[in-house]
Order: sequence, then C-alpha cells, then structure tokens
Amino acid sequence: MESASMTAPKKSLSWQAHLPDGAPYDPSAQGAGTPLRVWKRHREHDPERICLIDASGQSLSWSEFDEASRRKAEILALAGIAAGHRVLCSSASSLESVLAHAACLRLGAVALPTNTAYRKAELRHVIEDARPSAAIVDDRERARWIKEADPRITVFTPEMEESPTPSHAVELDRSDPQDPALIGYTSGTTGFPKGAVLSHRGLVNNARFYASRCGVDSGSTWINIMPMFHTSGCGMVTLGCLQAGCRMVLVSLFEPRVVLNLIESQRGTIILGVPTMVVALLEAYDARPADVSSLQVVSSGGSMVVGISPECSSPAERGRMITREEKRSWSANISATSSPALAIACFCASLRSS
Repeated sequence: MESASMTAPKKSLSWQAHLPDGAPYDPSAQGAGTPLRVWKRHREHDPERICLIDASGQSLSWSEFDEASRRKAEILALAGIAAGHRVLCSSASSLESVLAHAACLRLGAVALPTNTAYRKAELRHVIEDARPSAAIVDDRERARWIKEADPRITVFTPEMEESPTPSHAVELDRSDPQDPALIGYTSGTTGFPKGAVLSHRGLVNNARFYASRCGVDSGSTWINIMPMFHTSGCGMVTLGCLQAGCRMVLVSLFEPRVVLNLIESQRGTIILGVPTMVVALLEAYDARPADVSSLQVVSSGGSMVVGISPECSSPAERGRMITREEKRSWSANISATSSPALAIACFCASLRSS
C-alpha cells in the first residue's frame, strides 16, 4: 500500500511561482552562469544575426556587438580600468550605451547605472558611496559634476571616440558567476539611495526567467522603452533580450507616437513599460491608430496594475485590482487575447476604469 507521501502531488516552492509551468530551476543558466558566456554562445551560433537596432534603423549583428564591445573594453583598460573597478554609467539608451555596459562586464568591471535625472548633490552621494574609477556619461554638465565630486575619475562619452584598433591583447570575459557585475541604487524614498550589489549569476538568471515568463525567444522583437539606468531597462529588458538572443529595438527618449511607429515598422512582439507609459501609448493610438497586430505581450509594473480578462468583456473584471497570485500570469492573459491590438485596448479600458 502506497503511503500518503508517495501519492500526494508534489507542491511547487513559493519562489518557483514565477517560472513557466513545468520549467525546471537551473541556477547555472544552462551552464552559462554569466551574461558574457551567453553572448559568446549567440555569437558562435549565429554571428550575423541582428541583436540590436535603434530608432534610426542602425543595427548591430552579434559579431559586430562582440567586436565593438571589445574595442570599448580595450579603451577602458588603456585608461587603467581593471576587473573589480566600478564604472558609473549615466546616459540615454543607445547602441553605444549598451556596448559601453557590455564592455564593463567583459572587462570584469562593475557597472554602476545612474539616473540621468540626478542633480549635482545626488551624483555626489553615489560617487562618495560607490567610489567609481571611471564614468561614462552623455552630458557635459553631468561630466563636470562628476569631476568636481572626484577629480580622479576618468570620464568617457558612450562613443569613446578615441577607439584603438582591436588588439585582442586585453583579457576579457573572465568573470565567474559569483563575481559582482552591477550595483543598482534604490530610489531613495526612505533615505539616501543605497547600492545593491548584483552578481553575474543573479543578473543572467533574472533576465532569463523574465524573458521565459514572457514567452520571448530568438524570433521575438522587443521594443525597449525603459531607460538603461533603471533595473527594468538594464537588468530585465536589455539583458533579457541579449539572453534570449532576440532583436532589441532601443528607444532613447520615450515618445508615444515614435514607439507606435516602431512597433509597426519593426513588427514588435513585446514591450515593457510602467502604466503611465502604456496609457500614453493608448492615448496616442486613440488619436491616430497604428498597426500593432504583431504585438503579443504588454508587460507592466512599477505601480498598481489592474486585472484583465482575456476577452475584456466585463467592466467589473476590467476595473478589479490584480492580486499577488495573478501578477505572474498577467502577461499571459494579455497575450491570450485573440487580437494584440484588442489586448492593448483592454488594458486601456482597465486603467481608465480603475
């Protein structure tokens, strides 16, 4: 006779709730362990596949991503930046800023994404707390504030114009999974912002789990409207795209009409934005519709999110606030609608009725 313990269904642990049904937990990230090793896999598997595109249409293949990020890593190394050094990164989303972030990680340095809206005192706090050796910024005033806070910091633009010929003499991609990769600062709502040290393993798994939960694969096109200094824009979307090997379309400045046009022209399949952004997209869509039929997933968070039924047929359902248990299936509910455009319209109705 079988015991109760043998016949009872196995319960999932609470921390497994974010994984797709039946997906095993793999702390090694399928043997990769670091973003660097994941990128190497993509480059070796399909070097000419496009991985990054900006709003102007400029693009980079995996082989170009590898070479360009190597050049930037060599520039940092020539300036004395080495593994373990911290590099403050504060610039708008662009191909160059993504490459600069990648260069930091490839060199073994620790990226320090910093809000581009920070004023002088806020920048000084982060600099005094994190003690970066270098900074990558796209604003002259911000660069001046950084040098005033610590004249020893070497300041670069994301382009790093003085680009040497790749020598391949600098040793790259040597970080271990447990090594620090990024320091993200809190918003500072309960005091001064505090830095949270994130490992290569933590970043690669967070990106992989999120992309998997959203159903992203190498055939997806992700419209990235989140800023690089934000954990969503950097840790979830940018690294999620580079993890999954899909195309990422970078948007430097959020403009609803520009984003709708990009969804249409690039056949975007997924987008992540805070509810305010999604509402702005919907208002722009109401004013002048665009072809968003390619869109499969709209992911949102950062404030209260309302529950959405796939059919969006019940006003009561549309106005109900989402529960903790439902959060993990919200994106799936969006993509379960018969029409992606209807999914966006339903989300609009949900937000406006709450």
